[in-house]
Amino acid sequence: MDRREIARQVARAASTGGSKSYRERPSMNWYASIVLIVVLGLLSIIYSRYELTHATKAASTSGKTTYAAFSFDVCGTQLPNLPKAPASAHAILTTNDHGVIHIPPTASKSGKNTLGYFVKSYPGMELTSSVIRYPGKSAYHNGEHCAKGTPDAGKVGVVKVETWSSFKVTTGTSVSGNPSSVTLTNGMEVTMAFLPSHASVPRPSSSTVSQMLTDMSGVKPTSGTPTNAPTGSIPTNAPTGSIPTSSTPTSTPTSGTPAPSLSHPNIPSKSTATPSTAKTSGTTTGTGSAKP
Repeated sequence: MDRREIARQVARAASTGGSKSYRERPSMNWYASIVLIVVLGLLSIIYSRYELTHATKAASTSGKTTYAAFSFDVCGTQLPNLPKAPASAHAILTTNDHGVIHIPPTASKSGKNTLGYFVKSYPGMELTSSVIRYPGKSAYHNGEHCAKGTPDAGKVGVVKVETWSSFKVTTGTSVSGNPSSVTLTNGMEVTMAFLPSHASVPRPSSSTVSQMLTDMSGVKPTSGTPTNAPTGSIPTNAPTGSIPTSSTPTSTPTSGTPAPSLSHPNIPSKSTATPSTAKTSGTTTGTGSAKP
């Protein structure tokens, strides 16, 4: 081949700079960059959702006392609400005689808003996965028979703990393992029971749940003469004994934010109040009471 022809071929190859397919082939660094961007984007989304969820939960309960309803059921008998515990320096979680646990903000922040801390705070109470004791009564152990006179008399019982996250929830969650680790949240219901293994665990009573919802709403009872009583409805010059005592209202109104509407299996949707009438100076008034 002519030397000049060879030179022309070499010059032509140099001007092309290689094939088109070789020039457009991406490097491995490009693929690695794309993968890294995708991974970082997914992690950012997950972290943002986590921060948003936990920030909302913390803001909703920060600085406020929260409440949870609880009850004891032994061999088919729901035991009375616990009385207010004696004052104690170790009482982190407290209760009154309405079956409601009061959870202060400090307990929620320190992680002491658990069923185990409540049990420790009340003298004489005991609760594990195998033992349950209502204060002032004998302890029940897994495998023991229910005592005579109870609905489940003679049947073998086991410790059961069931929770409902709110009064709107219809299905409870059975606690497996140590119940002391159960975290008490605002509006939760808890029943500690000793029942036959096949028996269902009942929820706290309607009166207990109603009290919990009242505490959550912040409604406080007031005392004294109703503020909406008409001026001069009782003459100031009326002789002593001329006004029947039945004319005075037997119930006092409440003030503040109305309690939330109830929709709960143990709370009737309509009032079962039975009205009664009292006649005062020709005016008929009605009073009544409702039982849960």
